[in-house]
Amino acid sequence: MQDILSIWKFSGRTTPVVKTAPVSFAAYAKLTGSFVAAGSLHYLVFLLLFAYPSEAQRHYFEYDDRVENKSEIKSGETMQEKVKKDFFLKTEVTKTECFVGEPIMATFKAYSRLNANSRVVKRPSLTGFSVMEMVDGYSNNPEVELVNGKYYYVHLIRKALLSPLQPGNFTLEGAEVESIIHFTRAIHSGSAISGLRGILRGSGKNEEYENLDYHVNLETPVVSITVNPLPTAGQPSDFSGAVGHFTVSVGMPQKEVALNDPAVVRFVVSGAGNFPLITEPVISWPAGLKVSAPMVREEVNKYKYPLTGAKIFEYTLQTSIAGQFSIPSLGFSYFDPAEALYKTINTAPLLYTVVPRNKKEDGRDDKDPFVLRYKQGASLRWYWLGAVALLVIGGVAYYLFRLSRSRNAGQRKPAASDTSPAASGHKAADNSMSRVVAAYEKGDKQLFYGQALQAVRDVIGERYRVSPNILSKDQLLEILTRDRRTPALTQQVATFMSKCEWALYTPEYNQDDMDETYEMLQSIFRQLRS
Repeated sequence: MQDILSIWKFSGRTTPVVKTAPVSFAAYAKLTGSFVAAGSLHYLVFLLLFAYPSEAQRHYFEYDDRVENKSEIKSGETMQEKVKKDFFLKTEVTKTECFVGEPIMATFKAYSRLNANSRVVKRPSLTGFSVMEMVDGYSNNPEVELVNGKYYYVHLIRKALLSPLQPGNFTLEGAEVESIIHFTRAIHSGSAISGLRGILRGSGKNEEYENLDYHVNLETPVVSITVNPLPTAGQPSDFSGAVGHFTVSVGMPQKEVALNDPAVVRFVVSGAGNFPLITEPVISWPAGLKVSAPMVREEVNKYKYPLTGAKIFEYTLQTSIAGQFSIPSLGFSYFDPAEALYKTINTAPLLYTVVPRNKKEDGRDDKDPFVLRYKQGASLRWYWLGAVALLVIGGVAYYLFRLSRSRNAGQRKPAASDTSPAASGHKAADNSMSRVVAAYEKGDKQLFYGQALQAVRDVIGERYRVSPNILSKDQLLEILTRDRRTPALTQQVATFMSKCEWALYTPEYNQDDMDETYEMLQSIFRQLRS
C-alpha cells in the first residue's frame, strides 16, 4: 500500500508531510463484499486489518492540487521520456554581463512532477566571485512554480549573491543531482487483492501496479558571465570600489558635549550595492580631537536582491578644549552600473559645541576650596596607584622577557637569515604553503583547511610585519581594511577564511571545494606578495 510520494533528499534529510484518513464506510462495504466473494481466508485477513484501524488507514502525502503527478507510465511511454519532460534542473542569473564589484544573483533549482529521491553530489563552482548565501538553510519542502503552463514542485539547490572580484569571462559550473525516480505501471486487473489495493489508494479501479526505479544524474546548465573592468576615465581619486547606488549622511546624537566627554559621530552609507567592499572614508578631523578607530557594522537584507541596507562607521571623539567645532563636508564616490558613470556625493558640514564643566558636585560649586582640595587629593591618590601598577607590570614583563630569551638561547642559536622580521615571516608563509600543498595532494580535508587558514595568517603577517599567532580573524581583516589599496582583496580574504571555517565543520565539502579553495589561496598569495 505505497502511494506516489514526492520525497527529496538534500543534505541527507527528508521532511515528508503525512496525513492519515480512515477507510470510509462505503469503502468498507465494498471491501467486505469483495472479500466474502473471494473466500473465507481473504475475509479473515480483512477483519484483522479492520481490527487494527491504524494499519488499515489510507496514508497519503500532502501535495499541491495544481501539480499533476506524472509518475505512472502509461501505454506507449518510456521512463527516459518522462524524466526529460517532468524532471529537470535550471540555473538562473540576474545578469550575464556586469562590472567588477557589481553584485548579481545566481539561483540553482530542481523542477519535478515525479516521485524521486534526490541528493546533491556536486556543489556549483563559483570561482572568481565573492559569495554571500541568500538563505539560512535549504529546506526540503518544495515551492510550486508555473513553467510553460505547467505547475512543478521546485527545490532550491543554492541561492547566492555573487560579487565579481576581477574582469574577465567566468563560468558558473553546474550543480549535479543524483536521483532515483520511482515509477509505477499497471500490469493487470480484476482480482480481489488488486481491488483492495486500488480502494486503499483512493481508486475504484481493480488494477495492480509494479514499481520501477530509474537512476539518473542531472546537472544544472553551465552559465557564462562576462565581467567588464571599471572605466578609468573620470574615476575619482577617492574611489575605493563601491558599486551600486548610494546616499550618505553624517550625524551626532548630541550636538553639545562637556569637555573631555566622549561624543559619537556616525557616517552612514545607505542604498543598494556591494556593501562588503565599502571601506572607511577619509575624514579631516579638527585639531585637538582624540578619535578612535571606527566600529563598523552592516545592516543589510541578505535575503533580497539587489542587496539593500546601510553600512555604518561609528567614531568616538574626545575634545580637550572648549569651543565650537566643525567636521567638514565628507565626500563619497561610487560607480553607478545602471548609468556606467562615477558619482560623488557629499554630506553637509557637522557643527557641535564643547562646553566646560561648571556643574556642581555634591551640592558645592567647583570653585569651592573644599571641592578643589577633594579633587586634588583624589587625583593624587589615583596617580600613586597608577605608578605602583606600572612598576609591577614592568617588573613582570621584564622577568618574562628574560625567561623567554634564556629558553630560546638554550634551544638553538638563531640563524643569520632569521634576524629580520621580513625574512622570518617569509619563511613561515612558505612553510605553511608547503603544508597546504601536502594536505591537498593527500586529500586530507581537515588538515588542508586548517593549514590554508594558517597560510593566510602567515602571509598577512609577512606583508604587514605583524605576528599572525596573536591576531584574530577580525584583527587581520582590519589590517587589510586600513590598507586602502586592497578593498577587493580584503573581501576575498574574508570570504576565503569563512569558507575554510565553514568547511572544517561541514561534511558536504568534497574535492571540488578543495580545488576552488586552493585556487583562491594561490590568488591571495600572489596579490599579497606583489
